[in-house]
Amino acid sequence: THHGTASSVSFVTDFFKNFLGDRERKSMKSKLIEPITLWTAIRNIKSNIHCVKTKTHLAQDDYMKLPKSFGLDQAQRKCVYNLYLRYEEWRKSGTRWDESDRVLYI
Repeated sequence: THHGTASSVSFVTDFFKNFLGDRERKSMKSKLIEPITLWTAIRNIKSNIHCVKTKTHLAQDDYMKLPKSFGLDQAQRKCVYNLYLRYEEWRKSGTRWDESDRVLYI
């Protein structure tokens, strides 16, 4: 188990391959969400400009209302947000942190 920074490498190996279940990975596949797309979306949920002002991640309603320029359709965003919640569970279970946590802490 890696502790400390959740990089894209530990994200794919630890979170995506080891923590998520088959059902969650199948849901991503059926909605055409690649692991790197999920990682990018999670970083967006955690470090959107709104987050800097509020010092917290985007609520699901706020994430769903982002302009189309942020990518993903509504079904994909709903899936991503649920996986973001699983990511936070994984991150906190191993005392991990990512660059978004560090930025909000400062």
